Amino acid sequence: YYRVNSLSNYDDMYKAVAYFASKYGKIDYIESNNEYWLEQDARLRTDFNVNTGKKIDEINFFKSKEAMKTCYKNGGVKTARYIIPTTFEKGKEFVEEVGYPVIVKPDNGVGAYATYKIHNEEELKKFYFENFPNIKYIMEEFINGDLISFDGICSSTGDPLFMSNEV
Repeated sequence: YYRVNSLSNYDDMYKAVAYFASKYGKIDYIESNNEYWLEQDARLRTDFNVNTGKKIDEINFFKSKEAMKTCYKNGGVKTARYIIPTTFEKGKEFVEEVGYPVIVKPDNGVGAYATYKIHNEEELKKFYFENFPNIKYIMEEFINGDLISFDGICSSTGDPLFMSNEV
């Protein structure tokens, strides 16, 4: 065991991995199985040259909603239209194109944290002039439909070990 005071402190985590590497040899695998830690896991894999899992230069496509949309588009998957809503004017133009409601959420976020459904111009003004975030957000057209999710864990050979889906 190696105790760290905070899993959010990268220096502490780096020292922990370095300790295990010095005691047991090259690290083969770093995985937390938690979306919140994807970037830190990738950074540790990069810093310790761990070749299982994504490294820091690849992780953006799993965390950034805008980057995901690029991957979907390249794969021929339809997605909701979107913008990065940097100004009220841009947001208003987008709403004029797609109509209300629109969804705004952190571009790099976990789950639905700090996600808002904006129904009218009053709420749009409130988002921009009272609650505008200091992080990158994405604004999407609202789409009615079914939400189907799938998650799984595979072995080192790609065989599914655990799967779950929800409709």
